[in-house]
Amino acid sequence: MKIGIELSDFKIHSDRVFRITLYSLSVVLVTILMVEFLWDLDSTSIGLLIPLNIMSLTLISLFYFFPNSGWVRLGLVALVYCIVESHFVIIPKNLHVIVYWLPIVPITALIVAGIRTAILWGVIVLFTAVVNFLYVSNLGIAVYTVEISAFKFVVTGAIFLMSVLASCFLLYVLLGNAYGEMKANNHELTQLRLQIEAKKNRIEQFQQSLIRISRDELLQGHQQVNLFKGICKTAVETLPVSRVSIWFLSEDNTKLSRAFLYEQAGSTDELVTLRREHYPNYFQALETKPFIMATQAWEHHDTREFANTYLRALNIHSMLDCPIYEDMRCVGVVCCENQLEEKAWSIEDTLFVQSLADFVSISHMNEKIRSLLREVHHSNAQLNQRNSEILSMNNELKSLNEELNSVNERLEETVQERTKTLEQRNVQLTEYAFINSHLLRAPLTRVMGLSSLVTKEVKTVQEQQLLDALTASAQELDTIIRKIADMLYQGHHFTREDVRSIIDKNLKATARQVDTL
Repeated sequence: MKIGIELSDFKIHSDRVFRITLYSLSVVLVTILMVEFLWDLDSTSIGLLIPLNIMSLTLISLFYFFPNSGWVRLGLVALVYCIVESHFVIIPKNLHVIVYWLPIVPITALIVAGIRTAILWGVIVLFTAVVNFLYVSNLGIAVYTVEISAFKFVVTGAIFLMSVLASCFLLYVLLGNAYGEMKANNHELTQLRLQIEAKKNRIEQFQQSLIRISRDELLQGHQQVNLFKGICKTAVETLPVSRVSIWFLSEDNTKLSRAFLYEQAGSTDELVTLRREHYPNYFQALETKPFIMATQAWEHHDTREFANTYLRALNIHSMLDCPIYEDMRCVGVVCCENQLEEKAWSIEDTLFVQSLADFVSISHMNEKIRSLLREVHHSNAQLNQRNSEILSMNNELKSLNEELNSVNERLEETVQERTKTLEQRNVQLTEYAFINSHLLRAPLTRVMGLSSLVTKEVKTVQEQQLLDALTASAQELDTIIRKIADMLYQGHHFTREDVRSIIDKNLKATARQVDTL
C-alpha cells in the first residue's frame, strides 16, 4: 500500500504539494521578473530576480533527480527566505513590505518540511524582523515617507495576495489530503485488522485440526486407511471443499495411483491410475513446484489437461494440490477439489494442505519402517528356525560321530581278532606247505623211483603204457604239490576254484591216456 502523505506529531508533507509549491514559487518569480521588465516596481531589480529564478529552476531540476531528498525541501524554504530578505538588503525602505512577506517562510516550511521545521523557521523569521528593524533604526531612516504609485501598488499587492492565497490553498490541500489519506488509511487499517483477525482465526482453526489429527490414537494406529480417511475428512470440513484425495507415484514416476478419496457423499479406496504420457504438464508441475493453486482448474496451465476427461465430468472448478515429499523427492500428492463453483485459495489453505501432506509422508514412511521391521522379524524367525535346525543336526552329527567312534572301536577290535585268526591260519598254512612240500612229496618220490625200477621189468607194450601213465600221473601230482607249496610260501591267493581247475586238467589228461590204452 502506497501512502502519499506522511503524518505524525511533528511532520506532515506531501510530495504533490511540494511540487505545486515549487512551481508556484517559480511562477511568482517569473511574474515579478516580467513585471520588472515592463514596469519598474522600485522594490526589486532585474539583477536580483534573475539569480532567484535560476535558483528556482535549479531546485526544480534537483527535485526530479532527488524527489525524496530533505535537502531539496530545505533549499526551497531557504530560497523563499532569500527572496524576501534580499529585497530588504537592497532597499531597506521596503521594511514595511518585507514584514508582511516574512511570515510566508514558516508557512512554506510547514507545507514542505513539517511542524518542527516550521517552528525553527518561525524563530529565524522573528529574529530577522528584529534585526531588520534595528538595522533601519541605525541608518536613521526609522521615519520615512513612502511614495506610492497606484499601479505599482496594485501589481505588488496582487502578487503578494496571490502568494498568500497560494500558500493558504496549498496548506488547505495538504491538510485536506492528509485528513482524507488518514481516513483512507484508517479504513484500510480496519480492513487489514479484520483480515488479520480472520486469518488468525482460520490459522487457529487449521492448527486445532492438525493437533487433533496428531493426537488421535485411532488415526495414529497401524491401519493407514484410518489416517487417510481422517486427513481427507478434516480437509473437507476445515477448508471447506467438496473432495479430497491422496495419491502416490510409482517407483519410476510414470503412474499416479489414488490411495483414498473422501467426498461429502462418502469415501472410497478404489484404485484409479493416471499415466504421465496423458498428463505430462501436471506430472512436471508436481515434481518442480511446491504446490498447484488452480482457482480456475479448467484453464490453469498445470491442470487444464484434466478438463475434458475429469473436471467437466465431475463439475470440478478449482483444485489445490500439495506434493508429498520423502527424502527431498515427490512420492505423491494431496488433492483438494471444489465442485459447483470456483474457490479462491489462500496461502493459509496451501500451508494447511501442505501440513496434511507432511502427515501423509510421515505415515507413509512409518508404514515402510513397519514393513521393514516385519521383514526383519520374519528373517530373524527364519534364522532362529535355521539355527534350531542346525543345532539339531549338530546333535545328530554328534550322536552319529559317537556311534561312528564306537563302531570304529568295535571294528578295530574285530580287525585285531581277524588279524590274529589270519595269523593263526597263515601259520597253519605255512605248516601245511611244509608238510605238503616235505612229507607228502617223500612218498610220491618213492613211488616215482619205484616206477623207474619197475620199468626195467616191463615186458609187454601194454604194461609199458600203464607204467608210463602211472609215471605221468605221479609227475603231475608232484607238479601240483610244488605249485601249491610255492603259492603258500609266496602268499599268493589260492582258492578252491584254482584247485578244481588243476584237478580237472589232470583228470582230462589222465582220461586221454586211458583212452589211448
